[in-house]
Parts: sequence; structure tokens; C-alpha cells
Amino acid sequence: MKPGAKPKRHRFRTVHIVGALVLIAIAFMLRLASQGLPTSWVDALADAASTDRFALELEGVSVSLLRAELDVRRVRIYPKGVVHEAILELQDALFALRPRRGEHPLAWIRSVRIGRLALPSSGLDDGAAATESFTPSGPVGAALAPPGAQGLSIGPILLKCAAIEAFGMVVSDVALSASATNDTIRLADISASLPARGLSTQKIVGHLEFDFVKQSLAGEAQGRLDAARLVPMFRAIDLPGLASEIAYLAFPGVPPEIQLSLDYRPADAVRDLRVGVKAGYCTYNGVPLTSASALVRASGTGHWSAVAIAPLHVRRPEGEARGGLSIDFDQNTLAFEADSTVDPLHLLRLIRVTSHTVQLPLGFDNPTRVTASGVFDLSKDPRKTDIAGEVRSPCVTAQGVQFVAASARAHLRDDVWSVTDIAAQVYGGRLDATAAFTPHLQPPVSFGFTCEGRFSGLRHAEWAALLGPPVNAAESPGTLALAFAVRGTLPPAEDDILKDVSGAGRIEMKAVRLFTIPLFAGLTGLLADSIPGVDFVLSQDDLEADWKYAGERLDIEDLRISGNVFSASASGSAGIDGQVDLLLKGHLLNRGTWLGQGLYYALFPISKMLEFRATGPWTAPVWTPVNLPGGKTPDPKP
Repeated sequence: MKPGAKPKRHRFRTVHIVGALVLIAIAFMLRLASQGLPTSWVDALADAASTDRFALELEGVSVSLLRAELDVRRVRIYPKGVVHEAILELQDALFALRPRRGEHPLAWIRSVRIGRLALPSSGLDDGAAATESFTPSGPVGAALAPPGAQGLSIGPILLKCAAIEAFGMVVSDVALSASATNDTIRLADISASLPARGLSTQKIVGHLEFDFVKQSLAGEAQGRLDAARLVPMFRAIDLPGLASEIAYLAFPGVPPEIQLSLDYRPADAVRDLRVGVKAGYCTYNGVPLTSASALVRASGTGHWSAVAIAPLHVRRPEGEARGGLSIDFDQNTLAFEADSTVDPLHLLRLIRVTSHTVQLPLGFDNPTRVTASGVFDLSKDPRKTDIAGEVRSPCVTAQGVQFVAASARAHLRDDVWSVTDIAAQVYGGRLDATAAFTPHLQPPVSFGFTCEGRFSGLRHAEWAALLGPPVNAAESPGTLALAFAVRGTLPPAEDDILKDVSGAGRIEMKAVRLFTIPLFAGLTGLLADSIPGVDFVLSQDDLEADWKYAGERLDIEDLRISGNVFSASASGSAGIDGQVDLLLKGHLLNRGTWLGQGLYYALFPISKMLEFRATGPWTAPVWTPVNLPGGKTPDPKP
């Protein structure tokens, strides 16, 4: 044995001790990996990782010393200083660590893989209470640093999460880079996907920054996302106004392109959220759109008080609309401006004048242009509505009648929608009118209305087909004029339009072959039998009449027919069912002249023979003499 050398027995004992220690270390590592840390160790680790603002609660912690990883079955984070449920929960989290002497345990984290991250739904039941739990009541120090620590800096940490559930949303395949200082957390290179119907994918990328001292939040994101998925989040962060507006949108096809930016600094009275939307086929307030683009902005000082949608551009098959609108939730008003070639009834729904389907007996040809601006009161007791606009249409159809080159000006107030300067070409003549509507927008939607105006110069050859067979313009070049003043209610169903209408007016026909009109056609034979040859001179006649309409009944108070050889006066009524009862008194010559007036008294007995009554449908009434026995409307010749 050499001097100073250990005996073999001592060396053998040392090897055994080292081997035993290795085996003990391996066994300890296997226990940590399989059974997890003891509860006391877990609590100590949670205390070490907590900060002065937030406390951690850990469950099911196991350690891999070889890989320097910490596997935690559940992590809950609670705000300190308030009684509150967990504000954040992580499940199946794997932390890759890089321990360094003198650093806070949070700074050891290199990357995190999470199976599920959730904001518990119970924390969303009361958005105000949840917000108050984060609001400092006094000066706030370092938000992340543990007591006595200064200059805490964490990251960057690579984080991957299979699923995040927050604010009623489920986001999957989340990846980001997180870093933090004493008072700020920065999330960069965020990418996430959302489950989608069909083959369309919804994916967003962006960045986010929290400042715990100032209680501020700023960030940007872009991608494809159904904006309706943001509604639960907006409601949870006390933005019900924006949530309500987005809820009017629906995207049954490909999700729209979204660009989102947020600047939330309540300490500085700054709230600014902008959402740019560019979509293909979608609907707004139930109106289908082939495409739409808009910038939606929510803003406020003490709270979120306004939402603006401007600029706004939407397309439909018949046209497009440009403009913008803004909602003031403090005043409960909607202000807008629009330049549109969209069908006017759809436009009423787009600008939210009514959320119900409006059924008016009007059809508009394209392009009907509407320019309008003003304020609409959204409250249940509206008092601030004031909207002005102008409509121009190539053709408006009402009850089968076409009004060409139609135009009008409109002014909408809370209680009255007035329409002035109504003008259009109809049957070769012209319409000039004004109207006022009293809206009743609760279902079933209806409109009380008053209207007055005048049709002038309507050519007989063009409107004759409405009452009977067509006539030749050369044979009957006469015209019709009609002055009217009516009132009533436009009900939801078009077939009831005349039910509650009343009015009065005057009708004038000039140089019209009256006996080609079905109402008077059957009288020709009786007159020819009474006065031989008179049918030859009954080609040019004028008519004037005053009328009243009420209770689904038209009363003709004073009808006068004038002609060179024959004239007449009449009175009677017609029902909505088309049945007429008309008494006509004929006169030789034109009673409107001095000669005709004189002969009327001289030939009074003969005039009594020229009294006739028409009964039956107005399209083919039966004419009978009043003072002569027998006789009636002759049967038409074969």
C-alpha cells in the first residue's frame, strides 16, 4: 500500500454512499414527477410567486428537475385586498423554468404551455363589481413586484394555450410572447383561432398592453372574425351600447375582415375602441346586404357614452348607401347622414327609423335616390326626432298606377312625418301634392295620414284602360283633372287600405268621350231611343263633379255633363264593392249657355222624360228611365 492511499474498504464505502445518494436523488425526482410536491411545498411556492396585488393558488404541482419544468394541474389568481372569486384560472399548465439566483420566481419562467385558460363565468355576472375589484382606492405601488422587491422584469415568455374561455368566447390555438415590468404586462405576437361553422376560418393576430398602475389597456388586432362573437365581451366590460349595435349584424357566410384598436385610460378620461369591418354578404337589422364596410367607434370620458359608425358603405342588388351614423347613449339619440340608392323601405330599417317591416302600398324602381340627415330619438317617449331628406325615383308604383320621374321632400319629426313638393308624371299629366303621416311603429305598424293635391292634364287615352276598353288618342284627346284632400290610416295589409279613409274633391273632364266610359256607356242606347240621332253628336263632352268619400262609400253630390246638343246633372253614390246608384237628369242643348238655360224651362216636360237611374256594378250598370214605363239599358250588340 502506497503512503497516503485510502484502503480499498474505505473506497468501497464511499462508492456505496455516493451510489445511495444518487439512488435517493433519483427516487426523490421520480416522486416529485409522479406524486407531486407536498402540500406545504406547494403553498410555499405559491406564496413565493405571489405579488403585492395578486395571490396565487396552486394545485397538483409536480417537478421535473432534469427538464427544469413545473407541471401544475390548476392555477388560480386572486386580487389582494378585496373579497373576490378567482379572476383567472389555468388548467394543465407546463412551465419551463430557468432558475437564477437572486431573481423572483416569476422571472424564472421561459415558456408556458396551457391546456385551458378561463375567466370564470361567475366573474362576469356583475361587470361593475368585477371592474371595481381592479380599481385602486389610493396610491398604487409596483403592481407585479413582491413586497420589498424593486425593478421586477419578466420575460419574454413564450406562451401557448390550447383553449381560452373568456367573456362568453372560446378561442383556440393561442400563441403569444409575454413580458412584464413592475407595472406593465405586454403581450406581443398574439395569434389565435376561433371555432367556425363550415369551412371558413376565423383567426386574429395582434398585441396588447396592460398598465396596472394607471389601470389602462391598449392594443391592436386584425384578422377574420364574426363581430357578433365580440358581443358577450363588450357586455362584460360595460359596453352594452356597442354590443347592441353589433348585435344587429349577422354574417351567414365568410367572416368579415376586422381591424381593432383599443385605448382605455380611465384615469385620463380616455375610452376609445375602434373596429373596422369589411364584409361580403351579411345582414343589418334584418336587411340583406351584398357587401358592407364600416368603421365602428366607441368612445367616452367617464363611461362609454357614444358609438359612431362612420364612414359606412353598404351595397344591395338595387343600389348602395354611403354615410354614417352615431348613437349618443346619454341623450338616447341616433344622428345620421346618408346618400342612398337603396330601396327606401330598406333604408328606413338600415338607419333604424323602425326595426319592424314596413308594408306601404308603394314600389320603387331603381335607382331611387335618397339624401337625408338628422336625428332620431331612440327613447320610448321620443321628443328629439328631426330628419330632413329628398327622394327622387324614376318610377313609383302605387295600386298599379305608375308615377314617373317622381320626387318629394320629407321632414320627419317625432309625431308627424311630412312629405312636401310631391311631383310626378302620370298618364301624360302631372301630380302635385303634399302629405303628412303620423307613425305608429309598435307592431302591427301603421300610419295615420292626410294628403291633398291635384292631378292635372291626365290624357283620356292613357287612363281609359283603368275603367274600360282602351280608346284611340286621336278619337279622344281629352284630359282629366282631379283635386283631392283625403285622410285615413295605412294599415299593415294593403288590401285594407281604403277601410279607414275619408276625403273630398273635385273631378273635371275636358273633351272626353264620356259615353266610352263604362259607367255611362249603357246610357247611349236609351238616349238614342229618346232622341233619334243624338248618339252621333255625343262624341265631345265635358264633366265636372264634386265628391266625398267616407265609410267605404263615395258620394257624388253634384255631377254636371255639358255638351253642344245634350247636357245633364247627376247625383248618387258608389260603394267600395263597386256597386253604384246614380240618378241622372238630361237636358237638351248645353244648359250652361243662355240658350240652353232658356230652353230648359221651356222644354221642362221633355227634360222630365230624360231622367235615368243607373244601378249595379260601375263597370256595366243597368240604366232605366225614371219617368217612362219600361225600358232599360239595351243589350250589347253581338
